[in-house]
Amino acid sequence: MRRKIRISTKLPVGEGILTIEEVSKYLKISRFTVYRMIKEKSIPATRLGGQWRFNRNEIDRWFLNQCITKPEYSFAEPPAIHLG
Repeated sequence: MRRKIRISTKLPVGEGILTIEEVSKYLKISRFTVYRMIKEKSIPATRLGGQWRFNRNEIDRWFLNQCITKPEYSFAEPPAIHLG
């Protein structure tokens, strides 16, 4: 008899929800930058009970989309360095 093995991609309850502090550490940016991005509506966020919350899966998708649509550097050509 074959046994089916199921792998869950779901996060435990509460672990997929991030606070301002957690998302700033996760993205390695300041809390002030996170607040600015919320104000500019450039990061997916939800206000619950007067506090901002972030869905980690949505942040991951948003981040990957930012990397694809707005690459800062091309790996084929290093950034130019100007001396003088």
